[in-house]
Amino acid sequence: MSYAFSVSRRGLRTAAALGAATLGLLVTTACEKPTPLMTVTVGSETVTTEAACYAEDGKALSRDEGFACLKQKPDATIGVRQGDRVHVGVEPEMADAGWVVFANQRPMSAEELTSTYQTFDAEQWFQPQPGQGSAPDEVTLSVATLGEDELEGVWNIKVTREK
Repeated sequence: MSYAFSVSRRGLRTAAALGAATLGLLVTTACEKPTPLMTVTVGSETVTTEAACYAEDGKALSRDEGFACLKQKPDATIGVRQGDRVHVGVEPEMADAGWVVFANQRPMSAEELTSTYQTFDAEQWFQPQPGQGSAPDEVTLSVATLGEDELEGVWNIKVTREK
């Protein structure tokens, strides 16, 4: 009889430990403030991502941090075909700060954007660069937000050329 009782106590301790660990994980996750989102839409497909790097507590990202963020491997991917229009969207707070679009760390907009949405022709990202023999099959599309001449965040999505 005592064996059944000790198994039950062990089960209760195990359940309590698992419950405490789960609760601790939920509390930790709830403390992390999510970053604003960047959205890329091609046709009926949409991909959304959080920032690869984001200035927290009012501290801007340094120039070196910004360049490192532009080189980070994207978590999200979207495919494009010739003739596709690519719609890049940002949250209003990002638009208010001003944002710039990059393709493989190369600026794609001559000036800072302040709207929540910009449309591009997919082909412009897949042009061969000087010194390259052929056009790339994939591009890292990045958005960088600028607040008062300081880099606030960088978002990356991989865009692949489908044939």
